[in-house]
Amino acid sequence: MSKRSCGFLAGILFFVLILLAPLPPGLSAPAKSAGAVALLMAVWWITDAMPLGMTALLPLVLYPLLSVMKASETTKHYADPNVFLLMGGFMIALAMQKWGLHKRLALHVICSVGGGLRRMLGGFMLATAFISMWVSNTAATMMALPIAIAVIQELGLGQAGAEDRSGFSIALMLAIAYAASIGGAATLVGTPTNMVFAGQAKALFPDLPEVGFVKWFILAFPLAFGFLAIAWLYLAFFVVRRALPICVNQEAIRKEVKALGPWSWPEAAVMGVFVATALAWITRENIAIGNFVIPGWTSLLHLKGVHDGTIAMAAGLLLLLIPGDLKRKEFLLDREWTKKLPWEVILLLGGGLALAESFQATGLASWLGEGFRFLQGMPLLWLLFLLCLLTAFLSELMTNVAQATIMMPVLAAASQALGIHPYWLMVPVTFACSFAFMMPSGTPPNAIVFSSGYLTVSRMAKAGFVLNILGALWITFAMRALAPLVFGLRAF
Repeated sequence: MSKRSCGFLAGILFFVLILLAPLPPGLSAPAKSAGAVALLMAVWWITDAMPLGMTALLPLVLYPLLSVMKASETTKHYADPNVFLLMGGFMIALAMQKWGLHKRLALHVICSVGGGLRRMLGGFMLATAFISMWVSNTAATMMALPIAIAVIQELGLGQAGAEDRSGFSIALMLAIAYAASIGGAATLVGTPTNMVFAGQAKALFPDLPEVGFVKWFILAFPLAFGFLAIAWLYLAFFVVRRALPICVNQEAIRKEVKALGPWSWPEAAVMGVFVATALAWITRENIAIGNFVIPGWTSLLHLKGVHDGTIAMAAGLLLLLIPGDLKRKEFLLDREWTKKLPWEVILLLGGGLALAESFQATGLASWLGEGFRFLQGMPLLWLLFLLCLLTAFLSELMTNVAQATIMMPVLAAASQALGIHPYWLMVPVTFACSFAFMMPSGTPPNAIVFSSGYLTVSRMAKAGFVLNILGALWITFAMRALAPLVFGLRAF
């Protein structure tokens, strides 16, 4: 029997057993039913027994039937503003890919660094991370990989599978995968796990200030790019075993840039929409600098109902309306390209929000939180580090979006039981979900660079093991330094 078949049957078995089990003390019947549905979804997500999006739709059917929540209360989460923020972000990313804008931006970054192998390594990491802030980490990796292979061949470091005594080809492949995962964490729209946190935090704690694009960026950008520097140092001085006494010939990259030709109208138009959208996100809310407050445009125009998702969908609609090629009657984004929207991930976010709401509404979150009281004596720094480390290694075994969806309600309950602000646990774990560097199965970028033939599983695991630990340490340090400033959390 296959893993998927076993997972499918195991999920149903656990679901039925929990429903038939007697009520534990202090737990209501709706809460027990919510727990049964959550376990069913978790098992199916972990084992990939069913498509992610299909599993995410289970609350729509099971919650009303099991009296967990009404249908009207469940369905609203699949049309949450954060769902449309994610959708709009994907539409911008697709338009960039359609017209090759992401490749042009990346090549210009790589060309600007020049120099030796280590500088070239840093250039690839900066370019890939920057692109991954706005498009999927998969697309960012696919964009960078052929350019990297051309550079390796230009240097005469051998074909895939051949020995490279300098370690540069290995380091460059790992650099692309690492940078794609790290860069995606820097913006709210960079990876779906960030949106899972933002959406569930709003659903679970509606009285807390909303974590929008700006607030997340102020915390995540220095955290992500600080760790990008650490990853570069690690790859450049420990994975690259010796520096080749040559300067990188950038002819291969210049050829790629020349092949793109001058900026086209579609590229310029998509770039304009992208920049305008980013500026609208950044300036939407008031920005406080000490006692001085820069008012956001929604405050100036008295538009309190505007959400980051509103801006994202406005950008998506513009891309569908602005002509890209009048001769071919082609728009910046068309029906064929919108078919490439990752609907499973979008549904997964909606299902996760419904899951989080059920934990809170039925009292399951409070009941689960009682089980974490034994951790009350543990120093918070140690707790953060261990949680991040556990999350990073678990991410090697399951998709990071599903993992974040499952963990957020549990961490929210744990924070309430421990008497600490929920962001102390939820935010670092969100980052850790993206920091899986060991296995090809850990993230799509890992799998893509592994397929190049320049890496072995053992080499990837050895390098990634060290970086997983460094990532957990860095997230803990960055949270301690930045979270009190960004979220106003009480320092410890």
